[in-house]
Amino acid sequence: MQNCWELTSYSVEKLQEDINNKKIIVPPFQRGLVWESDKKSALITTIKKGFPFGSILIYVDKNGKMQIVDGLQRCTTIFEFLNKPSQFFDEQDIDDSVIRQIFDLMEYGNADSLRENFCEDIKNTLTTWVKESHQTMQAVKHMQYFDFAMKLATKYPILSTPEKLKKVVDFVQPMLDKYIEICDFILTTKIPVIKLMGSEDDLPEIFERINKPGSSLTKYQIYNATWSGVYVKITDKKLFDIINKVCNRYDKMVESYYEIKDYNSTELNRTKTLNIFDLCFGFGKKLCNEYPYLFGKSTDAAKVDSVGFSLINACLGYKVSDMDKLHMHIKKLGSNEFINSFLLKIIDCVDEVDRLLGVVTTFKGNKRSIKNIRVNHTEMQIISIISFMFIQKYVNIIRDENTEEIKNRTYNLEQISNAWNVNKLLFKKNCLKIYIMDCLNERWKGSGDKKLNSIIVSNSYYFRDISWEDFEKTLDLWNQNLINERREEQKPANPKEGEKILLNIIYVNELRAADHLGADNFDIEHLATKGLMKAQLEKINRGKDDRDRLKLPISAFGNLCYLIDADNRSKGKKTIYQDTTYLKGKSLEDIEKKFTFTTKKDMEWLDTDVWDSETFKELYFEFINKRYIKMKEKIKGYLFRTY
Repeated sequence: MQNCWELTSYSVEKLQEDINNKKIIVPPFQRGLVWESDKKSALITTIKKGFPFGSILIYVDKNGKMQIVDGLQRCTTIFEFLNKPSQFFDEQDIDDSVIRQIFDLMEYGNADSLRENFCEDIKNTLTTWVKESHQTMQAVKHMQYFDFAMKLATKYPILSTPEKLKKVVDFVQPMLDKYIEICDFILTTKIPVIKLMGSEDDLPEIFERINKPGSSLTKYQIYNATWSGVYVKITDKKLFDIINKVCNRYDKMVESYYEIKDYNSTELNRTKTLNIFDLCFGFGKKLCNEYPYLFGKSTDAAKVDSVGFSLINACLGYKVSDMDKLHMHIKKLGSNEFINSFLLKIIDCVDEVDRLLGVVTTFKGNKRSIKNIRVNHTEMQIISIISFMFIQKYVNIIRDENTEEIKNRTYNLEQISNAWNVNKLLFKKNCLKIYIMDCLNERWKGSGDKKLNSIIVSNSYYFRDISWEDFEKTLDLWNQNLINERREEQKPANPKEGEKILLNIIYVNELRAADHLGADNFDIEHLATKGLMKAQLEKINRGKDDRDRLKLPISAFGNLCYLIDADNRSKGKKTIYQDTTYLKGKSLEDIEKKFTFTTKKDMEWLDTDVWDSETFKELYFEFINKRYIKMKEKIKGYLFRTY
């Protein structure tokens, strides 16, 4: 038999020691450190209760070197506990009867409302004290319970007498002693370990078989294991930063606790050769870094983003369901130089789409920094536009005459197709319009797999000519649905993707270049301000049952505008016409022309108290409908200008 295994056990302390001394390392196909805090807490809770928590699978090679094949997340979580046990201190470590005893010392009586609030605060104070004052296992083992009693007494001086301080110590000591015992128990816990001996070539398959049945891995993590034997050399310097992204991922894993088998950043930068998984991973990171307004900013160096995989697969002309064969499809492209050129052509298309959509994606609106970017579309929607352009330019898809099934794909990167040359002006004219209509219709809500598949093989979706009549129908339906859905009184909805996209379209044409490039940022403001609307509705609805209360779409699109943030916030809940301080040194005509598209008369209905709900509703709807018409004309003026 080629492979065999034996069952043994390691203490947590011994396992950490062997990993720190590099006796146990991590194979390169491991998925990295991906557990969220809730999963980590659940594991520690399981161990605290003495429940079984699974085994670790370690491969032992002929030289005695060991690799963790399965159990990386559990090991890492346990080591985090050993290094900072107090971070896992939670409610299950607190005895509620002890908290009630401390509350009783405060002599507030037996009022349930007081008891609940004060007991919660005592618990929070205890948790904060444990976490902030005991960062290491050594600190936990030497807890000074009197310190907690003193901390509590600073909040509640009634506990500061010597007698009460001693009682607080007496109450918490058994509870915290038990917590220390649990920490000791975890330190000496025996972890079941399966040691596997045999062919190292079988490790990726073993890794896949272990994880696939339980669906504990994402498909990208499975690809990491199964694609590891196919390599591509990066030959173009424009793509060298892909290697940096891959190094950053492995370096983060190394910093955590582990050594990665066969990983050496110096050697990787010298050979510039990556397996297909790392190529797609690094390509996705590059795209997120250079085009954050299309793909979102990727802040976690080790997290596997899907964009690189999905975009390459789509540009190759394959369905989402064919992703598992992506490594073979990339390799079939041919030489390293051709694969490099293929990726560069994708980037050219990304760059062109970025410019086409920039009016709605990069207009700064109420963004404060690149760290806070939130894209207004789905990843699949953007990939559909980019891959459509790429395929129309460089891919010839050959179909079966009878079944329409795709028989073959050929790629010509040297010459742009005639189909693209004929239709490129139509694409540029209508791409933004189709993008906006799809966003308003929420066409890409959900996974988007089937929609992307149909567009990949379509010759028409982004070559359609969109008329104003078509666009207006979509816009009016979206606006009416928004009004119908939003019945607001005290909690108006925040602007969503559709409102932000349309506001950007409106204001990109209204504001001067100096406004776009200047230091000012903009808030999305309600002209009939939320404060005034809520106050008026509170008066109108006073004493009414819920079914009779007037609720209005305060956050209706017709009520929204951009205003310079510093000025907007200084005026509070007043309108621009009510705040005389706001208008000092400003041109009201300029504000009306560039930002509000209103006159003072449009807003006078807010200056008088209207107690009749029907009258107030009528006045508000008259205002938002009138302004919506103005906004619609500005959208038309920009999107349907002469090309």
